[in-house]
Amino acid sequence: MHEKKINAKYVITADGLLIDHLQAKTLLSKEKLKKAIDYGCVRLQMGGKGTQKRLRKVKAVVKAKDTLLFNYDPYFFVSERFKQQEKLLEKCLPVFETKDYGAWYKSANIITQGNEYGDGHSLLRKVEKQKGKAFLLQRLDVETSGLLIFPYDKEAARRLSVMIQQHHIKKIYQLKTRAPWTLALRGTMEDELDGDSAVLKYELKREQDGISFIEVELVTGRLHQIRRQFAKRGFPVLGDKKYGLSGEYGPLALVSYKIEFRDPFSDEKRMIELPPALRLFT
Repeated sequence: MHEKKINAKYVITADGLLIDHLQAKTLLSKEKLKKAIDYGCVRLQMGGKGTQKRLRKVKAVVKAKDTLLFNYDPYFFVSERFKQQEKLLEKCLPVFETKDYGAWYKSANIITQGNEYGDGHSLLRKVEKQKGKAFLLQRLDVETSGLLIFPYDKEAARRLSVMIQQHHIKKIYQLKTRAPWTLALRGTMEDELDGDSAVLKYELKREQDGISFIEVELVTGRLHQIRRQFAKRGFPVLGDKKYGLSGEYGPLALVSYKIEFRDPFSDEKRMIELPPALRLFT
């Protein structure tokens, strides 16, 4: 019999250990609950109100009137899948760092941040574990690989956030789509997506074996923006199962490979690039 997902909200009636309360409510074994807690499946609302925070210690004490939100998907803990995610996460490493922030590589099929079912295999959680603290300013689609900047303290987060809002951080992507390319060799795509302006600049780098190799500067950051704008013009990103051709297979051919900006502390010019082995083309 297959385990089912658990999406539950429990109001604590008496002080006690987190794991004891969960075992009484869910009937899951302590071994499974320990894995779920470590993975970030449990969130707490103190007094049942306000901000939710993840609880990660099995011996954490919860108090009467606190609310626990428990979201458990047994699929995440299937041995084969778990090991696969661990291997992908091992490839997620800093490409460039200062004491204030780092530019990290995110593998395809790794989430940037967690969701209600946990964050154990998210890049943000890995950075938090290694650096002690990390702040989320940017995201990449789960299928997209590439560079993301993580501030390591509040001041770095504040300064980098302002730079992003003022478009002072240039984000360059590589993608592959079908050939022949029939639009201008370089240009700008402007659309309205979900009620917001969506702008990007592109340049065709070459065509080879029925494939167009394109570099994109993302000006705005809308949901699935590059994928949607290219698909709208009849050139979906190769491997895009959501906006591309039905029945198409293979990984999504989209990589965030370069970031350019001035260091918010030293004012040095930074041009951070993925090593050639992690790019789509050179």
